[in-house]
Amino acid sequence: MNPPDQFKPIFGLKRGPSIDFLVFAQYLVYQQGHTLSNSSEFQVLCRSLLNPWQFLAAGIVEEDPFWAMGLSLHSGQPIHIQALEEISRRYHISEEELICPRDFPLHWETAARLRLQGTRPRRLHHPNAGKHMLFLASCAHHDYDRHSYWSPSHPIQKKLFSIVGKEVKSPIQSVTDHCGLPTFYMSASQLCQMWQNLALSQQPNVHALKQLWLRNPLLIGGSGRLDHELTSVCSGHALVKEGADGLLLLQTITAKDEPQTTILIKLASGFHKTHLGLALKTILDKMPGKPEVLLQLCQYLAQKSQDWMDSSTQCIPFI
Repeated sequence: MNPPDQFKPIFGLKRGPSIDFLVFAQYLVYQQGHTLSNSSEFQVLCRSLLNPWQFLAAGIVEEDPFWAMGLSLHSGQPIHIQALEEISRRYHISEEELICPRDFPLHWETAARLRLQGTRPRRLHHPNAGKHMLFLASCAHHDYDRHSYWSPSHPIQKKLFSIVGKEVKSPIQSVTDHCGLPTFYMSASQLCQMWQNLALSQQPNVHALKQLWLRNPLLIGGSGRLDHELTSVCSGHALVKEGADGLLLLQTITAKDEPQTTILIKLASGFHKTHLGLALKTILDKMPGKPEVLLQLCQYLAQKSQDWMDSSTQCIPFI
């Protein structure tokens, strides 16, 4: 099988007279139903970028901060484990009921400390444990079967399929994600349109979801994570979400008279915080007519790039 040709060079790192490192990516900048710029149309496996619709399918609308774990790809820091254990206590959920694999935290300092202490991997440490816990809480709340919450035939997953089907309005392929839950393949423009609809929606449950996210960005990602940092910098005017294997999505939530912008990035080489940050900066630098929130983000990324690269390195855009 040949590698996909949709991945294009997005930037290079230059040290001295020549570029010695290239980063390849797929990307799409989407605004009001139209593509502003892209590498090419591509298919994307939604992974954790599907979290908002999984949250809506669970049908739990609560304001307690720990419910933000249902929207997370978490780092496994103490704040995340405490929030998951709070849901577990409230609904009498055993950790062994989760089907996600046992893992060490994404947060390397926490993982190193646990390894030195001889702690074994836990299901709660898995980055996707939050939505598994959410689904089990939904089962307890709605009196659904708890032993098959992951199955496409389960009421929660059937609701998810229905919600997503109404959003994309065309057949899409479902697959099983590495954590054991259903996810979808769809076009990048379909996924971006879903996020734009989310940004514009005034439905009470969607509004509550967005407020829960914006109030608790640290629970959604974690300390040192790009999605946490960028959501915080945008001060309530954007949602930023990481996904496994090099996915990043930014969705503006601006005033009604301003167009909503969605930026989707998929790195060819998998997750790398610096490369995702520099890819986003490269795309934003080339984007005309940016709303105020994206201008602020450009300034922040320009400052951060000085931390990500030493003084002898230049970032050379290829778009």
